[in-house]
Amino acid sequence: MRGQRASIPGLQFDAFGRRLGLRLMLSGQVDLGVSYVLNPVSIVRYFEFPFVAKSIPTNASRCADISSPRLFSLFWSATHPGVVIEMFNPDRKDLEETRRIAASAGIALSFANSDVRTLRDRPNTYDSIWSISVLEHIHGAYDDRDAISWLYSALRPGGVLVVTVMTDRAFWDEYRDVDPYGLDRPVSGPVFFQRWYDLTSIRARLLDPLPGATATFGFFGETRPGAFKTYEAAWMRLGLSRSVDDPREIAENFREYMTWEAMPGAGVCGIRIVKPERHATVSSPDREPELGH
Repeated sequence: MRGQRASIPGLQFDAFGRRLGLRLMLSGQVDLGVSYVLNPVSIVRYFEFPFVAKSIPTNASRCADISSPRLFSLFWSATHPGVVIEMFNPDRKDLEETRRIAASAGIALSFANSDVRTLRDRPNTYDSIWSISVLEHIHGAYDDRDAISWLYSALRPGGVLVVTVMTDRAFWDEYRDVDPYGLDRPVSGPVFFQRWYDLTSIRARLLDPLPGATATFGFFGETRPGAFKTYEAAWMRLGLSRSVDDPREIAENFREYMTWEAMPGAGVCGIRIVKPERHATVSSPDREPELGH
C-alpha cells in the first residue's frame, strides 16, 4: 500500500508476481509460491523491469534473455504470447526451477543451459536481447566487454539490446568471502562478485566496444548515500523478513534521476542500445575463454 500510494515503478510486475505465487501454491508448489506472494520483486528490480519493458521494440518477435531474474521473461511471455523468448542460464538448478514455474503457470519459454558465449555463433539472430543485472558479475577469461560485444553481434540490424548494471560515484570491484552463485571454481580468499560502474566506465566498457551503436540511459538510486548498503546488510542478515518490505523501501529511499551526475550515491543504470539497420558483425575476441558467468 505504501508503494502504491507513492506510485513506485514496477507495480505491474509486483501484481503479476503475487498472482503467479498464488497459482504456484494452488498447484502444490507452496514454497516457491509463498516467496512470490510475499516478495515478488526485489528492491531495484522495481525500476529495472519496467525500464526493460518500455525499451523492447513493439515488433520484436524473437528475443533472448541472458541470465536475468526470471520474473521479467515470465511476465513478458505471459503478456506477449506471440513472442518467442529463449532463456540462457549457466546455472542448471536455477534454469530447471524456471522451467517448472513456467510449466505450472502455462507460460511458453525456451531454455538453454549455457552462458553468453553461445551467442558468438548466432550473429544477426534476435530482434531484442535483455540482460538484467548480469554484466557486472561477468569475470574471468572473458569479461563484460567481451560479453556485450557478443550480445550486440547477436542482434539483427535495427535490433535493441537492453542491459542494466549497478552504479556508484566511482568505479570499483566488489569481492565477497564466498561465491553466492556457486559457479566459480573453488578458490582461496575473497571471490569477485560484481563491478560498480560510473558513467565513464559505462561508456568505456559497455558502449565503446559496439561500433555504430546508439544508446539512451535511465538512472535509479538511493536518495541518500549509504541507504542501499544499509538495506543490503539487513537483507543478508534477515532474508525474506526484510525483503517483504521492498516496496516501502523503494518508496522511501529510492527514486529515478535524469542523469548519473544527479545521483547522490549508489543505484542502477538502464541502457537501451540500438544496432543500426546496416552493420557489420562484431568479431569475437581471439582468445578462447574458460567458463565464466
